[in-house]
Amino acid sequence: VTMVTKGDVILDTPLAKVGGKGLFVKELEVAMLEGRADLAVHSMKDVPVDFPEGLGLVTICEREDPRDAFVSNTYSNINE
Repeated sequence: VTMVTKGDVILDTPLAKVGGKGLFVKELEVAMLEGRADLAVHSMKDVPVDFPEGLGLVTICEREDPRDAFVSNTYSNINE
């Protein structure tokens, strides 16, 4: 399921003025915490250093682009 976040929609205003990089992941985090999503995949460059209670960065798999991340509140790795 593809989700469009505020960070994807607000293109005419600098990120610092509208919430920073968290705009790209906040709605993904909320969807996982509410049980509407089991995992989220997003560019690591937009993921804040601090995670909300109940979420975290579980693993980074070997891949072509090292700025990607696997995030899940249910699965410990992408093979599950």
